[in-house]
Amino acid sequence: RNFDTIFWIDVGKSLSSEAKENDTPVKNNLSYEKYRECLRSMCRQLEQATNDAEGAAAAPPTHHRFNEEVAQSPGDRSMQVAAKYLRAMLAARSEMARILRDSRCGNTLLVLDDVWSHEDIDLFNFGADCDDAPPSSINR
Repeated sequence: RNFDTIFWIDVGKSLSSEAKENDTPVKNNLSYEKYRECLRSMCRQLEQATNDAEGAAAAPPTHHRFNEEVAQSPGDRSMQVAAKYLRAMLAARSEMARILRDSRCGNTLLVLDDVWSHEDIDLFNFGADCDDAPPSSINR
């Protein structure tokens, strides 16, 4: 099968410290910061592919996106903080899906390198229903 665009994303080199300490599988190993870094890498790769295809006409930069911080209040409990990070990750996934749809990048292959938790893969599902479907780890 031929692909118009191929993304290579290095998700992570190791398990989170929580997984190492507890010696148990973690549902989501991917931190919000690392996820944003992966999405920015995809944007840089997409810009390069678009610029190569269109010649000198450079597309507007998208890699400056995904810099939003999660606002925390002093009284937030750990579950509230986790929920805020999850909402931010889902919003970022929806934004990346929109960028990919708008880019007209054609038949796309996304290679995820060093994935340590299968739930992390859900965050890279940029299909048409990603705006509605939370990652599977929420449903477990």
